[in-house]
Parts: sequence; C-alpha cells; structure tokens
Amino acid sequence: MNCSSRYLTVTIALLTIGCGARTGLLDLGAVPEDRDAGTDGMADTSTVDEAGDAEDGDAEDGDSTTEVGPDTSVPPVPECVVAWGACAPKTPSFLVSADDLGQSPDVDWTGQHFLVVYDSFSSNHIAAVSTDGEVLWREAAGGLQSPRIAYHRGLGVGLMVADSGVRWLDGSGKPIGSFVDASMPGWQLAGDVSPTQDGFLVLSGAGAHSDPPPLYAAHLSADPSAVNWTWVADGAPRSPPEHALGPDGLVAWAASNVWSSPTGELYEVNNAGDLSMSFDLGPIFPAGGEGDIIGLATYQNELFVLYSGTPGVPAWSQWVLHVSSGESFRVDRSNNSFSGHLLAFADALLISSSAIHPFSQVSVGRYDTASGTVEPDFVLSTGGHVAHSARMTRWARGFAVVWSESSGDTDGNSAWMQIFECCSEEADGG
Repeated sequence: MNCSSRYLTVTIALLTIGCGARTGLLDLGAVPEDRDAGTDGMADTSTVDEAGDAEDGDAEDGDSTTEVGPDTSVPPVPECVVAWGACAPKTPSFLVSADDLGQSPDVDWTGQHFLVVYDSFSSNHIAAVSTDGEVLWREAAGGLQSPRIAYHRGLGVGLMVADSGVRWLDGSGKPIGSFVDASMPGWQLAGDVSPTQDGFLVLSGAGAHSDPPPLYAAHLSADPSAVNWTWVADGAPRSPPEHALGPDGLVAWAASNVWSSPTGELYEVNNAGDLSMSFDLGPIFPAGGEGDIIGLATYQNELFVLYSGTPGVPAWSQWVLHVSSGESFRVDRSNNSFSGHLLAFADALLISSSAIHPFSQVSVGRYDTASGTVEPDFVLSTGGHVAHSARMTRWARGFAVVWSESSGDTDGNSAWMQIFECCSEEADGG
C-alpha cells in the first residue's frame, strides 16, 4: 500500500455509558455473521479530513519516506492445522528487553515474526522476534508507558498506542514518521488497539477518568507522522479496554468498565470500526463490580470475559464470566490476580495469568467452559521471581506469550516471552 494514494482509518474512542444499553443475556448466535453491513455507530465520522494535524511528540522521528505495506523481502511462515493437544514449547522462556526495563509488554504477529512492545526506561520500545526466539532488532517508539500494539497483516502496517499518543509502524514493524502526541490536560490515552477493515480501532482507557477526552476519529495522511483528529463524543472509562477478534482477524467486540461505577460496556464492532452498545456487563460482575476487565474472547459462538476483582477480601481474585449465561467462575489460586489475558485458540479457550498458579508464576492453561476450571498446563515464568502482565497472540503455527518478570535486580521488571508450536498436521501445500 502506498501512503500517497490510500488512507488508513483509525478510530480513537473513549467509551461512554448508556447509548441504549440493554441488560440480560446475550445470544451471540443472533449476531449477523456479515459484519460488512454498518451497525448503529456512535457518531458520523464523515468529516474526518476537515480536522487539523496533531502536533508531533518529542520521540525521535523514524523513516518518514518508508512506504507501508506487507514486507515481501521475507517469505511468510507456512501455516499448519493447529490443535491444543499438539501444543509444545518451541522455545524456552527468554528475555526480550535485554538489560533494559520491560514493563507492560504486548505482542502481535506480522506473518513473518513477532512484534513485542514494552515500557523501557527511556521510551516504549518495540522488538522484532523470530519464531526461534531470536531478537532481530529493538527500536524506540515513543511515549513513556502503557503500550499496546497491533499489526494489520492485510494492509502491512502496524500501530502502537501508548500513554500519550500513537506511532505508526511499517511493514516490518519498525516505527515510521513521528510519535503523534494525543495528550490532553489530566488525560492519558493508555488504551487498546485492534485491526479494522481499513485500519485500526483505538479505545482510550486507563488514566482518562480525571478529565475525560472526547471520542476521536483519525486518518493517516500522506505523511505518516501526521494524524488528523475529529471529535466524535465524550466518555470516561476506568481501565484499558479489551477487544475480541472475529474469524476474519478483525475486531468484532470491545469491552470496558466505567470509572467509579459497577458498569461494564460491551460493544459490537463492524468492519469499519463503528461501535454500537450491545450489553451492560455490570449485572454479571462478581464482587460488586470492584475490578477490571482484563480479557475478552469469543469461543464456540460464545463470549467470555476475564475479570479481576475483589470479593471483599484482602486478596484480589480472578474470574471468567460467561456472557451468554450470566455465570461467573472463580479461577485464581494465588493473589497475583490483577492481570492476565484470554485467547480463543483453535479447539481451546486459553488463559494466561499468574493467578492460575498456586505460587504466582505466569502460566497458560485451557479453560474448561463446562466446569469453569483451568489448570496451569504450561508454567512460563521463573520460580521465586514476581511475574505478571501476561498477553498472548496467535501465529501461523501456534501461540506466543509475553509477560513482565522481576529478575531479582534493582532495575525493575523485564519483558519475557515464550513461543509454542501446535501443529497437528501441515496445511494444504505446506
């Protein structure tokens, strides 16, 4: 794709209360499979090109002449038929952030390698990691903390979202243009990012409660360091939202809980990135809603939420909420329960968390949707170290997990990773 001839769409949204919310049980079977048709979005964004350019941040500029598009210099990794029963570690656990700080990591897959973003001492950094666990390169990407990352394999472009703005990534995942400052007084972006048909959906989150910003839409201009913003609506979330991808690899659902309110907003998202309020999760929150949504996934035509909260006891707890039935199941074995992630993977719904292990080690396990239980099938982190903030992604031949772990020194947490291969048979032509 050539930036001079085509726009990428980015919708930046701060989730709002209301919007015709309905409570009760949600039947995913009633959701139309064709998401190309528009839903009742929250606003008309047709005037997006009339907005002015955002100011560049202080991060060092990348190569603004690089054209985004799939990286054809490296062949894609051949796919296979994956199954949970065939999963085995392809690599041991390994350090991604070297001797730098590596807090709050996130991960995605380009088709050739992984992209891992993490909060380092000087800036958020992005590392490219091969399927054999080799760190190919590391580059500063801007912002200070709270990074999330998404790569659009159809368009060959990525986007990093951080506390104070966004950064576009080229076909290989390297930062391009300038860090685009989206900060406002009393506000941090600190949200979530996911792919839509023509770009990305960005949802504002943690840190936004003190002075909530509006809902924005934006386009990537011919200069990838400039983003044009248009106001859409107002709102106030309490934590980073989560998203669930559809079978087409595009965002299908988004969820966030609201600051100082036992309310959880579940949005249906169409291919264009338009959100329509679908369900109030508040009535099925355990513990009076005093917690955070930390994972969202669709599996076997049902929607599941990973929820961190406290049922009135000192230790934090972790729950899986079955949205269709309204049931909730507590899954924690330790009090290191404030973070974790859900992933719909082939024939299994996976949880990665330090809460499901009795000694607070980051683990991955298959969640049994019938019994509401999970076992730590694979233990990833090192015993005796504090580990948390696990995030997962699928890749052509399995899945991968990143997390933050204290290495026992005075430099804080480091970003770690482990890659799993799950091939039950090679795909046609493989």
